[in-house]
Amino acid sequence: MSAAEAASALEAPGSSSWSVPVEHLDYSFIQSCSDLKHLEQILRVLRSGQDGFYPHLIEFCEERIEKLDPESRALRKENRAATAASFSTEEWRSISEDLQLWESSMRLREAELKQRPIFSEAANVPPVRCSNLVQRSVSAAGRTEKTSCVPRPYRDWDRFDVEAECANTEESDRNPCHACIRPAELETTPTVSSKALSVQEKDQGNEAFRSGDYEEAVAYYSRSLSLASSAAVFNNRAQAHIRLQCWSAALNDCDAALQLEPGNVKALLRRATAHKHLGRLQESHDDLRAVLLIEPHNATALQLLMEVTRLMTDSRCSSGPRRSVTITEVDDDDEDEGSSAVGPSVSLRSSNTFEFGQALNSALSGGDLLTCAELMRSVTSECLPRLIGTQLDGHTLGFIIRALNTHLLHTHPELVFQHLQQLQTARRLTMVLMLLDGEDRTQLSQIFQKLHAVQTQAFSQNDVTNLANKYL
Repeated sequence: MSAAEAASALEAPGSSSWSVPVEHLDYSFIQSCSDLKHLEQILRVLRSGQDGFYPHLIEFCEERIEKLDPESRALRKENRAATAASFSTEEWRSISEDLQLWESSMRLREAELKQRPIFSEAANVPPVRCSNLVQRSVSAAGRTEKTSCVPRPYRDWDRFDVEAECANTEESDRNPCHACIRPAELETTPTVSSKALSVQEKDQGNEAFRSGDYEEAVAYYSRSLSLASSAAVFNNRAQAHIRLQCWSAALNDCDAALQLEPGNVKALLRRATAHKHLGRLQESHDDLRAVLLIEPHNATALQLLMEVTRLMTDSRCSSGPRRSVTITEVDDDDEDEGSSAVGPSVSLRSSNTFEFGQALNSALSGGDLLTCAELMRSVTSECLPRLIGTQLDGHTLGFIIRALNTHLLHTHPELVFQHLQQLQTARRLTMVLMLLDGEDRTQLSQIFQKLHAVQTQAFSQNDVTNLANKYL
């Protein structure tokens, strides 16, 4: 046996030289061949690459097989798993957003399921094992089974003493042992029913409130509170009283709600509204400050606080002109009388720089951004460089920037722009800007980003860009 014959004998039965002749790997033969199985064998040989790789011939063979049998298994190709590179930027962004939305919804659903009680209604809860109710029911059933015996014969009725049995019945009625069982049986019933009725009255009050019938809503809320006290119901009735302009009644309901829940934001807001309409501006101001300590970005509280502050300022101005106070410095008693001197008098009415500095230092020491924002709103932009120039440093400037960003920008963007435009003329501003830390620079960048989005005639986007280049 020659070497070529031995090599051909050692080849696998599925190899190309054993199953498909080389002459069949040709365009003309494939074109003329109509044997589908033979063409599929040719395609497998071409794809294996044992006799070389011919991509055009493979494609031609696939087209021939597709003409003969479009559903041929030989035409099936394995698709690899898709990756981020398989999609365009828009497609991948859409897929990522869908996944994030699904993940957030599942987290919310999971949190809701964790907070939901196992039994929604107390009536559906099965009785506790070995409880009094179960024991009484079991004992009653046992007594019923014991008494259900064979009927008495007729001769026994002749010996039945009717008068003695009636006496026993009257004695059992006077026996107090039965009176101690009834309260135990009905002990838990009034509590459950009162709560359920309270919730029903509250729901009916909510429906009446939504329909605009506030007097009927007050009646429903009052019936609900007579059954069970609740801070939410007190809050709802206070809101109904506010709609009816019954300020004193609303104030009482808010006080009751705050006794049950001292940090209730809705009760504080509604009590501040009632105080405002009753003329108690300082109490309203205190309640609104308490709300902002809990929720610093509460838009309703911020708006109402500005109104109350404006009313307080107007009432002070209308009460009469401010008097000039003279501060006199006197030396100690142990020094000579001739050496005593009188210092210069300081008028609070004319020393605006001193008053501004005292107010700013007070807000800065307490970290009160809201007071700083009110202070910045009360001064004009032209006077700001003169008022702040003597105490401008990195810490003070960062505190003012945070106050402008968190409490004044969303309500007075034009005033913030004017303050920043005038503040750039202050002395040492360039050096102070270099002392700002990363958080203050972030706050400053956020201010200019929000100013870019504001549509107003007071300034343009080019003005904001030029001003930002001077600060950043």
